[in-house]
Amino acid sequence: MNDTARRTGSRLHPGTMVLGRVREKAEPHPTLLILFKCRKDGVDFLGQVRLVNEGPSLVVELFNETYFSLFEVSKQEVLSVLASKLIASLSTFEPIPPSYSETVEALKHRGMGHLEALPVEPVPEEDARPDLQEIFSRLNREFFERKIEARVIWGRDTQTPNKTSFRFGSYHAKSKTIRLHPRLSQEFVPRIVLELTLFHEMCHQWAPSVRKKGQNHHHHGDFKAKEKEYPFYTQARDWEKQNWKKLLAPVEGAGVETLR
Repeated sequence: MNDTARRTGSRLHPGTMVLGRVREKAEPHPTLLILFKCRKDGVDFLGQVRLVNEGPSLVVELFNETYFSLFEVSKQEVLSVLASKLIASLSTFEPIPPSYSETVEALKHRGMGHLEALPVEPVPEEDARPDLQEIFSRLNREFFERKIEARVIWGRDTQTPNKTSFRFGSYHAKSKTIRLHPRLSQEFVPRIVLELTLFHEMCHQWAPSVRKKGQNHHHHGDFKAKEKEYPFYTQARDWEKQNWKKLLAPVEGAGVETLR
């Protein structure tokens, strides 16, 4: 880390970070992938660390570019400080396999981990997916006056061949059930996309369908106005437009099993 980044790190606060699921891939050198969640200004941002013994090297990825707009310095300076804090925390993170411990220490002594390690809380494998109830409760409290009454669950992915589209979510008024597509729980999907989908379905109860000229209108003016109250509406929609093909790709290990 250069001197400019060191000075930046003393005043830049990337947010509260929690390290999560760890898995190893060969691409082309053995690489350890560590998910992390960074909470900044009340918003959760999902990211990933790529730790490679060859080199060694460490790459930090944020799945939502909106994160960098929260700072007055360059994206590279933010990533540099983030990498420093992450490598320091990884040095005390028990799920790191011994074969990568030396890599972490090498990177730390090379100058990437001069800042104090953040408290680390491992996330159990079964809890690696976003907590739908927690997100629902927060959105309900912040935007719907706690008036939305609904059950929120993951739906099913039937892995239909040659899939050209799928519904991100659905709301069943009679049972007051919101179902979200499990593809939205994939690691590369930004949290704001999942949140907007849930927010959209909650709007169906807040602004019910209206009947005009013999037809039901689900997404009428009041509905659309409410939906756009979600703070990251534009960013989430832009991401969907740019990544819909990736969302349609087959999901490894997926089937008809209900995820939650």
